[in-house]
Amino acid sequence: MEYDLIKVFGIQRSGNHAILNWLLGLETHNMLFFNNPRKDQGLLENPSAISLPEGVRSYASRVDRKKVIHPENVDRFRGSGGTLICSYENHDLETLNEAELDAPINSEFGPPRSKKKIIVIRNPFNVAPSTLKMVRRMKAKDGVTEEELLQIVEHRLKMWVGYAEITLEHDAGQRKDFLPINFDFWASNKSYRDEIAARLGYSNSDRFFDFVSDAGGGSSFGGTKEMLTAEKLGSRWSQAEDKDTLRPIFLRQKKVVTLAARIWGPGLIPEEIAQVGDADSRRPARFSVRPKSTK
Repeated sequence: MEYDLIKVFGIQRSGNHAILNWLLGLETHNMLFFNNPRKDQGLLENPSAISLPEGVRSYASRVDRKKVIHPENVDRFRGSGGTLICSYENHDLETLNEAELDAPINSEFGPPRSKKKIIVIRNPFNVAPSTLKMVRRMKAKDGVTEEELLQIVEHRLKMWVGYAEITLEHDAGQRKDFLPINFDFWASNKSYRDEIAARLGYSNSDRFFDFVSDAGGGSSFGGTKEMLTAEKLGSRWSQAEDKDTLRPIFLRQKKVVTLAARIWGPGLIPEEIAQVGDADSRRPARFSVRPKSTK
């Protein structure tokens, strides 16, 4: 059996599952999806399940809040091969051990014919308020303090730095082992989605582009019911009720502000935070992760 492997890395609330649903819609009949496989257990052992668009082939999915296992999809994949897509959330790219991640995959299917790695990156001023709302909701019954919740947000932003640096290195031609997908551009620009699909060898159909997964409870601001738009997704900071709570984190994590300004431009830095970054934040470079048009 021959197959190709695509690994998708992203920090929670970065739009990972929106992009995964879109990616899985590019060629549904030839893909198999695994959500967050663990490096310390077999690929088919206790799989993580999320809701998925109808027609997507996965080993595990969540239907009516219940985990459903689909061994027939694995059997079909063993027989015909295709593209295996694995999603990995909240991995620190600076300490990433790919051999450990690949071991369960190779044990189950053998080594892939080819490998691609995608990183999903989102404006941190949209990530932070979404993350805080999510962890508050998910940890509400655990007695977690507000200080501990903010520590989770800050830890995620520290990891975000690694994703941003790889994004910049990729554009400078220094790092070609990862393909960055800028969620903010992806959500607002079809030409950008067309370009990303082409880089991966597909024609963009935008199938499942609007599907909202229940992963992490869906959207932090609207669950799975919210009709998501690029405007809403790109303005979480302005919608946030916790600006004063989150601002001290960005004051401490000045590198996050500097890198965000270089990728998205200083004009998109919230006014409350605009003076935090260093001089580089006022000299944005030109990056290939930016859309080429505004269609």
